[in-house]
Amino acid sequence: MLGSFLWYLQYNFDNPDLQNENLRKALAYAVDRDDLTQNVLKDGSIAAEGFVTRQLSNGPDGKDYRETADGYFLERGEDSDKIAQEAFEQAKKELGKDEITLRFLFEPSDPSKSAAEFMQSEFAKLDGLNIEMVSQEKNVRLKSQQNGDFDLVLTRWGPDYADPTTYLNVLLPGGSFNFGKYDSQAYKEALDEAANASSDEARWQALQKAEKIAMDDIAVAPIFQTGASDLLNPKVKHLVDNPVGVPFVYKYVTIEQ
Repeated sequence: MLGSFLWYLQYNFDNPDLQNENLRKALAYAVDRDDLTQNVLKDGSIAAEGFVTRQLSNGPDGKDYRETADGYFLERGEDSDKIAQEAFEQAKKELGKDEITLRFLFEPSDPSKSAAEFMQSEFAKLDGLNIEMVSQEKNVRLKSQQNGDFDLVLTRWGPDYADPTTYLNVLLPGGSFNFGKYDSQAYKEALDEAANASSDEARWQALQKAEKIAMDDIAVAPIFQTGASDLLNPKVKHLVDNPVGVPFVYKYVTIEQ
């Protein structure tokens, strides 16, 4: 089963280095999400494909949002390493630096700790990148984010309701949880377009347009969607598992004899 939390890498756009798109791109592509989820976390988590999770909500066509939306940061292994290396070399040229140092905040408990340590090992492949690991309890980490006291942070978001905007609104300019201060007028206009759409189909297209803008900008780097482990008697059938709200719906449950 899938959980509802999305863990992602947030960049602090107040850092002049991180205003460089190629640096953000290098960091986003350096992480092999399949390796992380399958060989490190091993808890049912899956590689994130965008800023909206799987099994959150269905579109007007009845299909899961992620089935019809574009996927992002899908390259793995040598392919993703090559993209990351080339982007990082370009970033150093554009910034006029041979070395770049970034402070990376994470929590001392799993899955944050294991994921952050794996990401550090992936970032180490980028020649000239120095990562200072900073372990902070969640309440301290959140305070640091609010104060802008970070360069990178492994953070998470869970849905308040079953609609893509529960994630997409996080990246709106001036948003309460947009601690990285990503600011895109095009992104805001796409979400405004969705809010004023004349049909469900037009709204869905505008939401996916907004996500594409943010992902193309590398506003953040989605890393993984959490897994959820539950013991279920094999005789229990038709139990509905919800990623948001009431976790289980028992209305349709049957028990095989």
